[in-house]
Amino acid sequence: MKNYLNKFSGSLKYIAIVLILIAYAFFQGANSRKIIGLVITLFGIILWLTARYQLGEAFAVRPAAKIIVKTGIYRKVRHPIYICTIITGLGGCIIYHIWWLYILLGMFIISQSLRARAEEKLMLKTFPNEYLEYKKSTWF
Repeated sequence: MKNYLNKFSGSLKYIAIVLILIAYAFFQGANSRKIIGLVITLFGIILWLTARYQLGEAFAVRPAAKIIVKTGIYRKVRHPIYICTIITGLGGCIIYHIWWLYILLGMFIISQSLRARAEEKLMLKTFPNEYLEYKKSTWF
């Protein structure tokens, strides 16, 4: 269990911050919009943790070409961690319903897309044929 927690220490901090922000919003009163946002946020967090676990030792903060993970969520989606953070952010936007959060989310989506492109260039350079085949069988 300790090994598992060490592996996810950064992830746990991220989740703690998200949950604190959600709790703060709910202390101001719950409604159906906030509950929908909470469900979306929790869905994003659960998928994010699953993708992070499945990525294992291939995880890196900066793009790195260690191996091509083709199992679990990665069997169908090349960048599930990026997608899950966007889903989590969307849930937060729905909970708080502040216009400038949607603008930040849009900027975040652009930055995640750029990160994914940089990562793909590196993977194509390191594993040209194998990654191209993998790319054909997956979505984003």
